This record gives sequence, C-alpha cells and structure tokens, in this order.
Amino acid sequence: MLKLFGSLMLIALTLGCDDPPAQRSAPATKKARQLCFAPEKPYAALSIEEPFTHLTFDEPLAMLQAPGDDSRWYVVERKARIWSFETAALSEKILFADLRDRVAYGTRPGSETGLLGMAFHPDFARNRRVILSYTASRGGGEYRSIVSSFTTVDPTTLDENSETLLLQLDHLGLVEWFPAAA
Repeated sequence: MLKLFGSLMLIALTLGCDDPPAQRSAPATKKARQLCFAPEKPYAALSIEEPFTHLTFDEPLAMLQAPGDDSRWYVVERKARIWSFETAALSEKILFADLRDRVAYGTRPGSETGLLGMAFHPDFARNRRVILSYTASRGGGEYRSIVSSFTTVDPTTLDENSETLLLQLDHLGLVEWFPAAA
C-alpha cells in the first residue's frame, strides 16, 4: 500500500512539470519529462532592521504588549526589573517595576532563577492585573518558585505592594532513582 502511495505521489508531482527555465526556448526532444521546476517569480528585497536601537536592557527575556494596546512595550529582565516604553521611535524607557528586593537571582551559569515571566490578564484594560513568575530565596542556597498577581497604578507603574500569591513551589533539587522503590 505504501509503495502504491509513493508511486501515486511521484506521478502527481511530475504531472504538469516543465523543462528547466534555461531550456524553455529549445524544442523538447524527449517525450518524458525528468524534472519539475518552480516558475520564476520576482522576489521583493528583504532587510532586517533593529528597532529601538537607542534602548538597552540587561538580560531581557520577554518583550510584550498589553492586550488591545499597541502603544506601549514592556521588557522583562531576568535581574528582576521590568521596563516600559512607548512604541514611538525615540521614546525613553521607564522603570515599570523593580522587584530585586524579593526576587532571587543566581549568578551561576545556567541558573534558572530570577524574574522568569510576565503575562497580562486577558481583561487587563479593565482589571489592570499582571501575572509574574519569579524565584525567591528560601535561604541556604535553596529557592522556591512564585507565581503572583499584581495590579498596576497606571500603564507605567506596577503596584509592588499589591502582590497576591497564586502559587508557591519549593525547588526540590536533584531527583534520584532508588531501585528499592520499584
């Protein structure tokens, strides 16, 4: 069955094929066509431009906009700061939130600590809620993952005292297999 399907696909792909573009003006001398070529098409020139080149960030991990508002960007830095700026070409960044007092940021290579994520509530325009995911210290080099909801004062300021804890999970560290448990 598979062999039949493969043969049908090969036939379907070769139907309507044409000679290579370079040979189109020459008369066809073979009855069977051997190759299929896509027709020549003009392609638009593409270029890549860096937007907001006047702004710099320290370990950015997310760049997002609030639902229904394309006039402002938010940039989340792993080192526990969130910056905001207007979409206008030369706007300056404004500190939206500085959570360094509660976020644990590890400096070891490969460390998965810090401010790790941000999401706007789907009804953000009405309730002004922002969800943040970060790590906090438990002491002794141990961490816990936190997911909390915050509210904003305005589009440029997070109310850092409005935190509502949604989820807290202690990092368990290395998980090992014990044969006696099987």
